[in-house]
Amino acid sequence: MKKLLPFIIFVFVFSLSKAQTMLDTAINFTVKDVNGNTIKLYDILNAGNLVVIDFYSTACGTCQQYAPDMQMAYEEFGCNSGNVFFMGIDKGNTNQDVMEFDSIYGVHYPNVSGQEGGGNQVHLLYEIQATPTTIVIQPDAYIYVPQIYPPSYANVVDSVYSAGGIAQQCLTSLPEWKNSEMLCISPNPVRNYVNIKLHLEDAKNLHIKIFNLTGQEVTHIGSKLYYSGKHAVFADLSGKPEGLYFVQLLENSTVISTQKLILTR
Repeated sequence: MKKLLPFIIFVFVFSLSKAQTMLDTAINFTVKDVNGNTIKLYDILNAGNLVVIDFYSTACGTCQQYAPDMQMAYEEFGCNSGNVFFMGIDKGNTNQDVMEFDSIYGVHYPNVSGQEGGGNQVHLLYEIQATPTTIVIQPDAYIYVPQIYPPSYANVVDSVYSAGGIAQQCLTSLPEWKNSEMLCISPNPVRNYVNIKLHLEDAKNLHIKIFNLTGQEVTHIGSKLYYSGKHAVFADLSGKPEGLYFVQLLENSTVISTQKLILTR
């Protein structure tokens, strides 16, 4: 066993060293995130922005572990409203797989699936050896950091500051997470119609609002449904684009519960 230990350590260190892009200059690509938005790398760089790309896979344990750290770093630099653009590029999975990943790990930055968004091709283009590989690209397309490991919040933030990133508050405020047990949403993910059940007592003047990641309200169910004692409603989302949504329960104008909802096709 003692003879094997140095070999095991060597293999571990070697595998980490290979978990990076083999390029020093970024190659342009066009992908589509799970919400249907087209992302062109050079358009973002030419606008004077840094780009942080998290190459990952939804089944990768280390990727799952550090996804919340990437989200916090995304918020540190303004949620893509400043001079830093964050994105995730998955390998091997579908839009629905990625949306479920986003829901579980609280990811709000643009995320591209391997199969449907073009992520598989970008992994090949950038010669990614293993996941996670997190890189920082400067506006002139120079890959300033070919690998941040581990991609912890502190490491990502330090790398982005070093590359010229400027901290900024998010222009789009994310919903406060509270009392999710009050709402039971099924099915979730949903394709068209969602059933919303309430678990609460003696509440009056209730409203349910559903809004997308940009904060735009897409559905509003008024209070009349609850005066008769009903505690379950259906919402029709058949005309809405797939993606991550938030369901809020309000009493009068106060939010008393928030839940995530994934809409897929």
